[in-house]
Amino acid sequence: MKTNDELQQYASQLLARAKSGGRTSLRLLGGVAIRRLFPIPAAHPALQRICKDLDFAVSRREAKGLNEVFADCGFAANRNFNALHGETRLMYEAGELQADIFISEFHQCHKLTLEPRLRVIEETLAPVDLLLMKLQVVEMNEKDMQDLCVLLLGAELGNHDSPIEINIDYLTTLTSQDWGWHTTCTDTLKKLSDYVTDKLTDRLTHAQQETIRAKVQRIEKAMEEKPKSIKWKVRNAVGRKVPWYQLPEEARR
Repeated sequence: MKTNDELQQYASQLLARAKSGGRTSLRLLGGVAIRRLFPIPAAHPALQRICKDLDFAVSRREAKGLNEVFADCGFAANRNFNALHGETRLMYEAGELQADIFISEFHQCHKLTLEPRLRVIEETLAPVDLLLMKLQVVEMNEKDMQDLCVLLLGAELGNHDSPIEINIDYLTTLTSQDWGWHTTCTDTLKKLSDYVTDKLTDRLTHAQQETIRAKVQRIEKAMEEKPKSIKWKVRNAVGRKVPWYQLPEEARR
């Protein structure tokens, strides 16, 4: 298994190779991207975790040129996976290291359109997109909670996109138009607050805990206050009696 530092080195090589070849939309996502934007000091062991694989997003137009990019960095295409899923995802491997590429959109429990967001900042998706990818997870695990904590400790809340700012206006625009997104995000934020209280009381400082809770509350308040679309209101009348999310299947190599 690669260390986090080694994963960052692979990510740097792949991003540089893609850029040199004119494939400028390739962007890192997931736990590696979060730690690239917000490195974790050794003094914060509660949020340290080993990231196993690399995850990227790319525009549909540039996806066809990735074989050369990854081959030049020592990765081989998973031909079976790519033949089955190549319209929406690609997979490359270097030994036990796997690189998963989402084409144009990220679709797990909910659909997140990425195409217009791929060049908002350099190297990674913007913090709000990384946040939404975690908030849409219905069945949260420890690593998802840790990643959310890293994001909320490292990033400021605002209404613009930057490497250090979560664009709350973008988030609330999405959740005010889609009841399913709103509901899952609300549930996940509640789980995160409980996680900090139940699991991190003795592992984070009081100030860190309060920072996370305060940002959770600000996001919740902004979501609640944002005017809702007619579609949102119609779906709200149905409520939780009808499923509003999908549980993703683990990608098979």
